Amino acid sequence: MRDIHRRTILIGGIVAILAVALNAGVVWAFWRLDGTTSTTVKAGRAVELAVTGTTAADAPLFPGGTTALSVTIENPNAFPIVIDTVAPGPERSVADEAHRKAGCRVTGVAVARRVNAVSWRVEGDSTATFTLPRGVTMTNRSDSACQGATFTIPLQVSGASAP
Repeated sequence: MRDIHRRTILIGGIVAILAVALNAGVVWAFWRLDGTTSTTVKAGRAVELAVTGTTAADAPLFPGGTTALSVTIENPNAFPIVIDTVAPGPERSVADEAHRKAGCRVTGVAVARRVNAVSWRVEGDSTATFTLPRGVTMTNRSDSACQGATFTIPLQVSGASAP
């Protein structure tokens, strides 16, 4: 009888040890589960901004003077952007059509500084206008026919999509 009792205890002990070992393996396997996945997304295309620079209507420009530059930026993209620099564009500034016809060929109008650091946010699918104080100058070489003209000033802007 004693042998049966010993065998029962021995078998019970072995079963208990195996159960603990098996459960430990299951727990280890549970914590060791790894997985990877991949997905495919297509990036949208950024559409070019429309940028217009003009002299501020309420601050006339005169030969030898400096005034504010009004910058309008149209963002046709679905996402917001932040403009961080404004610089002169590659072309010359031009007067409005009536003043060009009157002889305003040499405007002498230019962006005051080569690079202007700004922080302008334009929401997606919207247009915003900003002012660059003392942003445009006019030299003394301007044609007399340029008096009273509104000037279009080519600009280059740079920036990035905004969070």
